[in-house]
Amino acid sequence: MHEDTSANDARARRGMDRRTMIKAAGIAGLGAWTAPMIVDSMASPVAAESCGATTPTGTATFTLNTNSGVKTYTTGGGQTSVFVSLWGAGGRGGTGGAANFTGGGGGGGGAFYGTTISGLTPCTTYTYTLTVGRGGTNTGGLESGGFSRVVWSSPSVTLTANGGNGVVGASTTGATGGAAGATGPGITTFKGGDGGTGATNNGQPGGGSAGSGSAATGQSPGNSDGTHGAGASGAAGGASNAVGNPGITPGSGGGGGGKGGSFSGGNGADGKVVISPS
Repeated sequence: MHEDTSANDARARRGMDRRTMIKAAGIAGLGAWTAPMIVDSMASPVAAESCGATTPTGTATFTLNTNSGVKTYTTGGGQTSVFVSLWGAGGRGGTGGAANFTGGGGGGGGAFYGTTISGLTPCTTYTYTLTVGRGGTNTGGLESGGFSRVVWSSPSVTLTANGGNGVVGASTTGATGGAAGATGPGITTFKGGDGGTGATNNGQPGGGSAGSGSAATGQSPGNSDGTHGAGASGAAGGASNAVGNPGITPGSGGGGGGKGGSFSGGNGADGKVVISPS
């Protein structure tokens, strides 16, 4: 039996043609081939900053004593610390004097305390206990401003800004501002401004709350460090035969009352607490 050599040659040519075409395509493809792109969502900066369904707190600000209580703070993606700024409450101003026609002294301003809490985990909710200082009032025993405080759960940290002292009764002597806190690395703290001394006929202004740059005296506010804000001016004292003005801006002391005995000094303002990403 004889094999058909012409048929075999045709099949060989077809096979060679296919192999030649594949080889040629491979050679041509080498010049245009590039490494495949591997998408890694965790390596993406945008993905790393996202907390998914978790909503970060951002900046939390509290300016009233009634804001006090147990709170939560949720860090954002990539956030590992917060900066806590605290101002103590202002003290109450003194009552104007009837006998010597002098006004009451001004209440002291609240101190400032600020520092960073670090070592936090991104996209995590933390619990803390908040106290916003209560401003000093005419009620006996409550003339001085209360402290503002944050007690952080983890890591365990307690931060406090002292309130300003208040004037008790019909005194012309201005009260001293809240004392600065303990100093240390990364801590900014200043005493509150002192209240002014009562003058003839008129009460004197309360002390300004401390700014994050310096303390304040009388109605002068503290300086700002450009980041965390200045202290508040103290409230104006009362004119002759007029009550002192209450502190309005957080941490400011109340103004003293004008002459007349029955004209009381103004109440101090509540403190303030700000927690912000850092």
